[in-house]
Amino acid sequence: MKTRFTSIAVLMIVLLAGTGLSMSQKNKPSKNISLTIQFANRAGDRIIGAGAYSDGVDRVTALFNNDYTGDLIFRVGRAEPISQYFAGAAFCGSPEGSGGTQATGITVFKAGLLPTGSTGTFAAKSTSTDGVYTLCFGRMDQETSDFLAQSTRVTVYHQDEDTWIVTTTTGVEDQNPAAGCAAEEAGDKAALLQTAGKPARTSGVGYYHMPFQFIATRKSN
Repeated sequence: MKTRFTSIAVLMIVLLAGTGLSMSQKNKPSKNISLTIQFANRAGDRIIGAGAYSDGVDRVTALFNNDYTGDLIFRVGRAEPISQYFAGAAFCGSPEGSGGTQATGITVFKAGLLPTGSTGTFAAKSTSTDGVYTLCFGRMDQETSDFLAQSTRVTVYHQDEDTWIVTTTTGVEDQNPAAGCAAEEAGDKAALLQTAGKPARTSGVGYYHMPFQFIATRKSN
């Protein structure tokens, strides 16, 4: 009997090893974690929220999902969209933006794997309500786009068990500016994509300073 139990234990270890799970994945949520999202709306921010967005209220989705990606998924549902302002935000060589767009929310990829007390940088995306524009901060590991690679990831600070602060990075300077352009602070450098045509095709529009900050807190029951 003891031999049988030992064999089962060994088999389980072999099966787990075969899945290729990394040690960091132990930090993933064991189930969906509902959140409340509150934008800081600091002076100079170009991505602005409208009050608190709470998971399940007005069909808002704000949560860490429960699979191995640990993505922070935020969708405004029927609540007021978040606003993105492009006027005066263009990096040298990019077309000047005018006015702004409204967006359905933000996804921060793999942020749920970050241990408590740690800080990390993660790719993030935000899509306009009309589905035409996607604002990208960095690129996912599996993506090969050089266009996205020139943007910067967002920073996430897992302050405590119930709090995550998501913000654009700061102090990263573009050391190779285009001819005639001064070096620019690139910590909030977002890549703007446009999807248009039939069949739909996605192309790069340009790079824009898009600073923002929001705080995600675990929603109380």
